[in-house]
Amino acid sequence: MITKLISISKPLIAASLFIFSTVIAAEEQVNVEVIENAFGWISKNCIAIKNDRLESNANLLVVELDEQSGKPKQATITASISRPAKNSHECAPLKSDRREVNVSSGYSFYVLSSEKPIKLGVGLVSNKAASKDLEKLVQSLSQNTRKIIYHSCFTSEGIQFSVWEGEAYQSKLIWSGYYYVGYDTDANCPDLPLHLQSKE
Repeated sequence: MITKLISISKPLIAASLFIFSTVIAAEEQVNVEVIENAFGWISKNCIAIKNDRLESNANLLVVELDEQSGKPKQATITASISRPAKNSHECAPLKSDRREVNVSSGYSFYVLSSEKPIKLGVGLVSNKAASKDLEKLVQSLSQNTRKIIYHSCFTSEGIQFSVWEGEAYQSKLIWSGYYYVGYDTDANCPDLPLHLQSKE
């Protein structure tokens, strides 16, 4: 079952690597690490992000997603890092039936503070202490100078999060993340178009 999870996510990851340097203006290249450090997926006010250096009170821009449609619920909202998540009581992705897979994917987990509960979403780090490259990325996306689309959908065992520069699953992929939930779910993720599929 876990093998299928990896095979579903791999094309998105491969496609991401191809377009990472074109997320913002061509002359302002952003590398893979900046993207991975900037975006994370959120489940019940816990963010999973490939960044183990976030400090308390670091700010995030959050796009809350509808669990059924996978589309944004409303305009971007703000949140901040409260503390590193230590257990499943404060972070559902760390439950015993899913912790191993989620942790082994390289994520760090943090509890979020927000004006209202965030059930599902994508977070973008917007801390003032961020690198210049990250500041450029945040500015580009927060001003929505391009048609940035945030999306989520179900695979057979989890939730696929993605951010696109245009129509989801039809345009350039900016970032993707995967939440393994530890049980079977009804898959509804679209097939990747040929130009985004791994050449391996």
